[in-house]
Amino acid sequence: MKLNIQNMKCEGCVTNVTEIIRELANPKSIEVNLEDGTAEVDQINDPEAVIAALTDKGFPASIA
Repeated sequence: MKLNIQNMKCEGCVTNVTEIIRELANPKSIEVNLEDGTAEVDQINDPEAVIAALTDKGFPASIA
């Protein structure tokens, strides 16, 4: 699943986004792209919970 993620400005943001997704989705792979503002995740059981958590932490997200 691909997510569009806003407000990522540095590698620290990439780390934070990765940790939020990993904590909630427990996927096998996550590819967060700072330049494109996207995250490619192999599995997300509850995408709405992940989107809500990212948005709450200052990274508004949506399904791409």
